[in-house]
Amino acid sequence: MIKIRIKELHSYISANKEDLPLEHRLFLCTIVYGTLVCILGSILAAFLTTSKTMLIIGLLVFCIFCALYYFVRFKRIIKPFIVPIVILSFIGVYAIWVLGGGIDSSNIVIGFVALILASIIVPEKSKKYVIVLFLLLLFIVYLIQYYRPDLIIKFPSENKRWIHSILTITYSSFIIFLIIQFVHKNYTQERHKAEKSEIKLHQLNADKDLFISILGHDLRNPFNNLLGLSELLKENIHQYDIGEIEEIVNLINETSKNTYNLLEDILTWARAQQNKIPFKPQKLSFTDIY
Repeated sequence: MIKIRIKELHSYISANKEDLPLEHRLFLCTIVYGTLVCILGSILAAFLTTSKTMLIIGLLVFCIFCALYYFVRFKRIIKPFIVPIVILSFIGVYAIWVLGGGIDSSNIVIGFVALILASIIVPEKSKKYVIVLFLLLLFIVYLIQYYRPDLIIKFPSENKRWIHSILTITYSSFIIFLIIQFVHKNYTQERHKAEKSEIKLHQLNADKDLFISILGHDLRNPFNNLLGLSELLKENIHQYDIGEIEEIVNLINETSKNTYNLLEDILTWARAQQNKIPFKPQKLSFTDIY
């Protein structure tokens, strides 16, 4: 029961049952897992080091990500937040790294989780800038570690450092697994949708070919009649009396009307397929009709 509830909660948070574009679902995935990484990293650093500032940072990041989640899921706004969320994630990760043990910790693993999430949501042409930003911030925190080691919050004991490393690697690996699973699942769904769309397109093309074939057959007969009657009238107009000419002209007129009505029906059907015919239902009393 608990497992089912967890799956339902995960499905709701990730909006799996909503008809959202793949871009929106991946962005929501990034926000959710990014929040988990920052919160867990902050809690571990706060309890295993002497820095209580990490709890405040974690709470602040949580509030920001909740706001982003609201705008992405319910307002369907993404593009203005892509760059800020990437920068915020990297800065948050390296703040955790500096205030949570520095090079003696395993928080750099969280940085690679953030790099994976950032690579998912940014456009293809911008991925190189994400990697450059990641390496730049990594270089900065190593400079801080080297030149200002007094700014690094150390672990009170070796045991806590080991506990922090083991827990960080464990939950980071689990979150990376969830990310891979989520991305694979969504891309599989999109591939299935594309395959269904391709099958539907082939069916529509086959229906179109069949329709054109039937239409050509239905139009050929009346035009054959028109051509035959007009040719007959053209060749024998001087031999026919007025009664015979009137009979042929009436046949031509009747055939033309039938052909015109057929074309009108086809155009009406085409407008109906394009939803260009207004639908105005009315209440009718069958007693009055009777």
